[in-house]
Amino acid sequence: MAIHATTRLRLYMLSTALLLAGAIIVDPTFLPPALLLLSLPVFSYIAIESNYKILKSIKVSGSVAMETGGRFFVEYTIINPTRIPILPVEFSIQYSELIKLVKGSKRGLLIIPPRAKVKLRFSFHGRLGEHFVGPLKIVLRDLFGFYRSSDEYLGKALVVNIPPTVEEVIVRKLLIYARSTGLVKSRIPGEGVEFYDIRDYSPGDEAKRIVWRIYASRRMLAIWEPEKEVFQPVLFILDGTREMWSGPMSQSMIEHSARIISSIIYYLVKRGYPVSATVFNESLVHTSGKPMHGYHGYMEALRVLSKVKFEEGDESHRRRALSGVLSYTYTRILPRDRSIIFLFTHLRDTIIDEIAAWNNLYKDKGHILYIVHPLITAYESDSDVPEWVANIYRVKLIENLREDMAVISRARGRGLKVIAVTPDLIPQRVMDIIERYSS
Repeated sequence: MAIHATTRLRLYMLSTALLLAGAIIVDPTFLPPALLLLSLPVFSYIAIESNYKILKSIKVSGSVAMETGGRFFVEYTIINPTRIPILPVEFSIQYSELIKLVKGSKRGLLIIPPRAKVKLRFSFHGRLGEHFVGPLKIVLRDLFGFYRSSDEYLGKALVVNIPPTVEEVIVRKLLIYARSTGLVKSRIPGEGVEFYDIRDYSPGDEAKRIVWRIYASRRMLAIWEPEKEVFQPVLFILDGTREMWSGPMSQSMIEHSARIISSIIYYLVKRGYPVSATVFNESLVHTSGKPMHGYHGYMEALRVLSKVKFEEGDESHRRRALSGVLSYTYTRILPRDRSIIFLFTHLRDTIIDEIAAWNNLYKDKGHILYIVHPLITAYESDSDVPEWVANIYRVKLIENLREDMAVISRARGRGLKVIAVTPDLIPQRVMDIIERYSS
């Protein structure tokens, strides 16, 4: 670690040199104070060097605790095992640009007593996806501010994955919508993993399905019967490129889409559908793999959705990433049976040709590809803004909506199936399509 002299030291040495010259030339009585002042930078340098040696023995650990509502806490524990205090330490916390620090100080001064530990606690309001917090960046300074160290880092960066929230309102709407339109298929017993009913034992039934608690209470054999699995694979692909992150916190297209996907998957696995989820950005692809049934399929989908990550990139990177994920899905994930694929993205003219080419390949294999383009018609705002700002915002939003509708029209002209409605209507449209092909 390099120790650097500050501007304060240079000014201090200049003043001390003038005092020393005056003591030598004019009045020797100023010599002792001049020498004393001259010794202070020396002692300060020795102190900061010793603090750095102690810093090597410092132990730092970090932990993350998740809370409801997208909030999470990060705590760093700094332990000084030596008998010498470290003071003062200037610290700052590094973290992803998409999360917001709501409690705790981003930077400050820290004193670490001997044989003691210091805890730094930070509270963040997170957003969907993968984020990092840490490490702690520190700078050592002497008491007089004559020297500073180069930047050093304590601890490790902690990775925080925030899954989307399953919205009870969406699930409830799907249940009501399905029942009112007659889309819910009758449940029938058969081979599967989800519970259907309990019935009397019949000769030939597997012993592992006997419900022993009923036998213990009623002295009769009963069998746990599963529900027949529905084999209509449903795949969700979420575009996590830069285009999808525009918008206020929790109201961007990607956050709307992730909440919708997680809620639909929650409903689908309850109905016995095999599901799969894939997210991608400009450089990475995360997938839950081939469609899976039940709770495991649901949890794997949430895990994958929590790994979406914001990255900088232009439209060419986005086009290559989109082509890559459609190719990967086609060759590695799609089962032989007919599958329904929902690609949540923001359509642009630059990617229509790419999607249309892959749509033809999917169609040749009997698969069905739908493009889901959420239409954002308004953003909620908790803060009061001037009327002229609100008017500019409305005009810009209408312009964007007009552009989106023109692109969607061109995409449909290329033979693409596009769902283009507001986020609150997407779940019903998606379920309508799934149930239509499943019947």
